[in-house]
Amino acid sequence: MARQAEEELIAKKYALAFLNLYGEQYAPSDLEKFAALEEFIRKNQHLYISLRIPNIPPSTKKLVLDKMTESFDLGEAMKTLMHRLLDDGRIKLLDTALRHIR
Repeated sequence: MARQAEEELIAKKYALAFLNLYGEQYAPSDLEKFAALEEFIRKNQHLYISLRIPNIPPSTKKLVLDKMTESFDLGEAMKTLMHRLLDDGRIKLLDTALRHIR
């Protein structure tokens, strides 16, 4: 339980940093895109889990994340957040961070 609360807090910090840096770049209608990505992640757990497999090179994972941002028309700022989470070893917090951004 404590670990889950800690991850929730960390995800919230990423979300707040994202909003502080890039919040003005997004319109309220973009929140629907974030929700769509969150739903996609929820429905495609195998893809989401594969982003956490250490044997897959980070460059390959970033290509997948780039395709996701393009497919959902999320912009460079969201791509930056996704890359940061991956680089920091916290990609599993993406769905939680998205929830806090919305």
